[in-house]
Amino acid sequence: MRKKTVKADVWTDETGLEVIGVKIGGKAPVTYKGLAGTFASFTDSCLRKQVLPGSHEKGLIVETTPKEKGLFLRLSGKRSEKKLKEVMDIALINAGAYPDKGGKAGYFIDVESEK
Repeated sequence: MRKKTVKADVWTDETGLEVIGVKIGGKAPVTYKGLAGTFASFTDSCLRKQVLPGSHEKGLIVETTPKEKGLFLRLSGKRSEKKLKEVMDIALINAGAYPDKGGKAGYFIDVESEK
């Protein structure tokens, strides 16, 4: 008798890459793709080290809250949505995730600036 295998709850696309959605403001998420573990590495950097990957600016992260299948980030200063996108683009590329069009995101990062 064969054992029934249970498929793991893995959030990757058909190529095996993680798809990460970044929500800034009320706009539709911008998607990034990276190897498995990219989101975990990014999250570790934000939660444990309190820095964005590739950034050594102290105090940039004001608040980090893990969410189910995601992360909430509040960054210091009054930054425009355009500036927040630039900061996140640099951070995710440094973590090994690259901009992509479309794809169903398995992980989400909600980003906002201090008010």
